[in-house]
Amino acid sequence: MIYIFGDSHANFNFKNMPYKHVNLYENSITMHRIGRDGIFKFDPSYNTLDSIFIMAYGEVDCRCHIGKEVRNGRLFKEVCSTLVDAYIEKIKKHIPVFKKIILCSIVPPTSNKHLVYPEGFPFPLLGEDLERIGNTKYVNSLLKEACLLNGYEFLDIYEHYAELDGTLKYESSDKIVHIIDNEYILASVGKLISP
Repeated sequence: MIYIFGDSHANFNFKNMPYKHVNLYENSITMHRIGRDGIFKFDPSYNTLDSIFIMAYGEVDCRCHIGKEVRNGRLFKEVCSTLVDAYIEKIKKHIPVFKKIILCSIVPPTSNKHLVYPEGFPFPLLGEDLERIGNTKYVNSLLKEACLLNGYEFLDIYEHYAELDGTLKYESSDKIVHIIDNEYILASVGKLISP
């Protein structure tokens, strides 16, 4: 069985997945919150030698919270490494038995010039495009490194969905922050889970 955990991106990125799965996404949950509180909706019975776990968190952290912490005086690399280290430790704590753990890269940030705010929905965003691109690329590099160190798989979707300037391809998005053209993601998952 494939168990998908993540924020709203886990819902969008894996919509219509053709493999047997359970999507346990929870809107607006941050990587920071997972590192602090643990994996939401997780049940220890999911831990089997046949289980594949897909983890998709971090977009909200890169869009808002990393910049906020830096503005409050913390060092950028320390904020990011603390964030990812705590996240990985919670994954290790909750998932000691598995067939595969797949960490998803964080999607490219939507350009400020393209961002459409949903009516009646407060949508936090902090920083210019270059800052949020830098946040996302650096956290993705830490996630990729964590995969190498822990024997996890890294599902790198950033480059495929990034414009030349590093922002999210507008035509592949929901005009907010999510990917809607997810065929590449589903095909990439298929390659990662095949024996």
